[in-house]
Amino acid sequence: RARLRAEVSRDMERDMTLVGVTAIEDKIQEKVPETIANLLAACVKVWVLTGDKTETALNVGVACRLIDHFTPRYIIDDVEGDVRDTLRAI
Repeated sequence: RARLRAEVSRDMERDMTLVGVTAIEDKIQEKVPETIANLLAACVKVWVLTGDKTETALNVGVACRLIDHFTPRYIIDDVEGDVRDTLRAI
C-alpha cells in the first residue's frame, strides 16, 4: 500500500511549483513538563497513547520531559492479532 501511495504521489506531483507553505504548532500547555517531571520523580508510571506519527509522538515526549535520549522506548505499531499478547511480550 505504501509503495502504491508513493507511486501515485510521484505521478501526481510532477512539474508543480510551490506557491506557499504553512505549518501549525501545537504548544504544550504551561507547566506540563514540570508536572510530568514531578510524577516521574515520584516513581509514578506514565504511559503515552497517541494516534500521532511515531516521530511526532517522540518529539512531544522529549518536549514535555516525559522521555530523553536515554529512556527505553517500546513502540507498538501495526500489531497483528491480539495487542495484549504484544504487551505481555514487552
